[in-house]
Parts: sequence; C-alpha cells; structure tokens
Amino acid sequence: MKMKLFHYISTLLSGGMLLFSSFAISADTGGTEMDFSGSLVAQPCWMNPEFANRAVDMGEIPNADLYYNPHSRSFTFTIILSGCDFGEAGEGTVTTRFEGNESAELPGYLAMSTAGTGAAIRILTQQGAPLPLGQESAPVHVSNGGNVLNFNAYVQAEPTALADRTVELGDFTATATFFLDYP
Repeated sequence: MKMKLFHYISTLLSGGMLLFSSFAISADTGGTEMDFSGSLVAQPCWMNPEFANRAVDMGEIPNADLYYNPHSRSFTFTIILSGCDFGEAGEGTVTTRFEGNESAELPGYLAMSTAGTGAAIRILTQQGAPLPLGQESAPVHVSNGGNVLNFNAYVQAEPTALADRTVELGDFTATATFFLDYP
C-alpha cells in the first residue's frame, strides 16, 4: 500500500513538472513589440501640480436664491500658470475650454452629479461673459513668468425645477475638465 501511494504521488509530481515545463516553454513568445506615441507641442506655460485638481467650494446656497433670483451669487476660481516663456516677445495668449456633463435643460451649463438636483452650474469669464461647455474663451494676454486666469461660476435652477419648485436640497458636486490652448 505504501508503495502504491508513493508511486501515485511520484506520478502526480512528475506530471505536474511536465505540465509546468511545457507551460514555461509555451510562455516564451520571443518578445513582444511595444509602441510609444505622443505629441511634442509648444506649451509655453506649465501648471503647478498642487493647482491641477482644484475644488471650488460654493458653500451653502439657499434655495430661495434659485427661486427668487436669476441665480446664486458668483464664486470666483482661478487657474494658475507658472514658468511661462514666450521668448523675446515676452507675451502671448491663451484660451480656455471647459468640458463636462452638460445639463439637459440648460445647454452649456455643467450638470450636477447628484441626480435630480434641478440645478446646474454656469461658468463665466473674468469679465462676466458666459463660457458654455465645449467653447473656447476669448484669447487672454499672458506674459513671461506667472499668470492667473480668473473665472466665475454660479448655480441656476433648471426651468422645470424652477416652475415646479422642485430643486432638490442637499450636497451637490459637478466635475469639469479644462483645456488650455496657446494660439
């Protein structure tokens, strides 16, 4: 009985080694090609990583502001550019475009991530001009060194929620991605 058990275990181990060695042989593919790609671009400014993922705290917005006013008060936020180098010219221009989920009822406005809030966020240039999602801002002059791009945002009730007085109360979030272009 001991001999049979030893033979059985020995056969399993031998089979396992054969399986392992055939796996090792079949795993050798002779190398796999890997392609790298990208674009080299003229980007005269860089953004400090600590300012890359910004949060705009809009605080508490009373629903009465949305029902009895066209929108909430405006909140200022900035994009900080560092190390700008436009060569001897010393200056250039930059445009900004914001992308994100758009409100179904307020085209160009940023939809809230919280379902059914009944409100959306409008982004504005420093001068107070609406900057709809997907559209570039007018060119802004920037110079060598550091530059600050100022924007504003406010919350506005969507038409259906305004008419039905159904703006949902509670915490809200919305996410936008911005793109800078140096024309």
